[in-house]
Amino acid sequence: MTRSREVIVVGGGLIGSLAAFTLRGAGADVLVLDADRPGAAWRAAAGLLTPDGERLR
Repeated sequence: MTRSREVIVVGGGLIGSLAAFTLRGAGADVLVLDADRPGAAWRAAAGLLTPDGERLR
């Protein structure tokens, strides 16, 4: 049996997870697709800011 979804989010990293969470909270039927295991951190930055990004100007 095939089930359709209103929204498919490709990528379960920080942004994809936040998008899916927000859409689900708004009542959308959401499916998240990711090549890695669910909840795994992104390989390079893991959602961290770089020192340049953290600097206040």
